[in-house]
Amino acid sequence: IIESEGIILSAPARVPGEGISPLLIKITGILGKLIPCLPLMKLPNEQFSRDPEIVKAMYADRLILNKNGPVRTAAQLLGAMAQIQTKAEKFTTPVLILHGTADKLANPEGSKKLAGRSKSTDKTLKIYPGLVHDLVHEPEKSQVLSDIMEWLAKR
Repeated sequence: IIESEGIILSAPARVPGEGISPLLIKITGILGKLIPCLPLMKLPNEQFSRDPEIVKAMYADRLILNKNGPVRTAAQLLGAMAQIQTKAEKFTTPVLILHGTADKLANPEGSKKLAGRSKSTDKTLKIYPGLVHDLVHEPEKSQVLSDIMEWLAKR
């Protein structure tokens, strides 16, 4: 675990998002090893923000992969999630965890479980009803940024 004065986690992917079954996780791991470049990982820009202008900008951004990503990347993400689950009790760093209830990319229950299992004596969990994955690009970003600044100011 990295030592720091604090960390802010925005929609941390601790457990898979909606619709990812244990069988699909297993298949993803196998395909990630056998056919790593197979373009199976789909992350629609609409799942990052509900702001139509942000979504439009994401589709226009040449630095954003706007097609399916390699299955190996998906397998690596799922592996990292599994590792976080096994080490949650060792997490003692001051932490602010932020998550939207409508996030389909990273399950908000994972953030709740991380907050509950973390051994940090300084932990704050903020859940935003109706917001999706990229909290600082949601229409309610001013509230999210205000919460972040308030947390930082107290430390």
